[in-house]
Amino acid sequence: PASAGLLEAPSGIELRNELLYVSDNATGRISAFTRAGERVNYIETGLPKGSLAGINFGPDGKLYFVDMVGHRVFRVDPI
Repeated sequence: PASAGLLEAPSGIELRNELLYVSDNATGRISAFTRAGERVNYIETGLPKGSLAGINFGPDGKLYFVDMVGHRVFRVDPI
């Protein structure tokens, strides 16, 4: 598939506005993919390996993600 090799340890997934958002626990990156599997954008969260967990869209349209190591929740604009 087009996305082969782009994810190391997927840890969360959300579908919104025809884009599939996937968090990667190994890289601390949240990627946005088309339904065909092409990555169209990504966010570098700055979290260390093993920190990034689940993701979810809130009622405000923002993307929320969990830092398991720092015991925090972050909110960002979707990509």
